[in-house]
Amino acid sequence: MHSQTLYAGWADMDFNSHMASTAYLNKCVDVRLMFFAKNGFPPSELARLKIGPVAMRDELEYFREVGLLQEIVVTNALAGLSGDGSRVGVAAGNTPRRWQALRPHYKRRRLAKPHGP
Repeated sequence: MHSQTLYAGWADMDFNSHMASTAYLNKCVDVRLMFFAKNGFPPSELARLKIGPVAMRDELEYFREVGLLQEIVVTNALAGLSGDGSRVGVAAGNTPRRWQALRPHYKRRRLAKPHGP
């Protein structure tokens, strides 16, 4: 499990002054990449190896709104692993202090070589 404390910034807000849907996913992706970097796979190493994480599916379930400058803790946890290790399931949760705002579930992640030349 890997947790990171972040804040809802100005650019994360929608026109109702709440955190926008895409901002939730972006925060979870940022924490996932921080986890890789912390464990020996910073962006430069992923590029050198010509591999990277691929999201096959993202789901969001909203419980409460997050406001400007509100502290949020995003936690990624391993939810499953294929026998050969090529596919992983990661569950990410965003739990601001005393209540759960969001419970995104990342399913079927894969480390794969990028397409193209």
